[in-house]
Amino acid sequence: MSNIVKKRKLLRDKITKYLSNDKSNFEDFKSYFIDNDFILSEINNEKFDILTFTIENIKYENESAYSLIKFIYVEFEYKNINYTIVIKDIPKTPLFSAIVRDKLNIADYLLSLKAKIYYINSKNLNIFEYINEYYLEKK
Repeated sequence: MSNIVKKRKLLRDKITKYLSNDKSNFEDFKSYFIDNDFILSEINNEKFDILTFTIENIKYENESAYSLIKFIYVEFEYKNINYTIVIKDIPKTPLFSAIVRDKLNIADYLLSLKAKIYYINSKNLNIFEYINEYYLEKK
């Protein structure tokens, strides 16, 4: 396993653990992040996006989760919030992921960063078509 793959796995594990523990200390997470010198171009690739991963692993939308999303966006210095990443043939965007998981405060934050509600993803779907294609039961 390469060093980058290990770093990605460690960060994913740390985020998952942080999000699953109500008593997690955000300062501890920030220290871990800074001490390990994570770089967006090393963590994200064509099959993984740390922001989308974090949004999709939020079980309860609370202040801890909201702070983590803001921290990741700022620390990784995202230049654009309107992008698609295809994971297991599903074209995901941070905003679409927040909306379909009912993380509306996160979605509102992403909109404040200029996420476009009318964004068309890489499969040429808007949010309504995306929900219909991937999240509504077919009869």
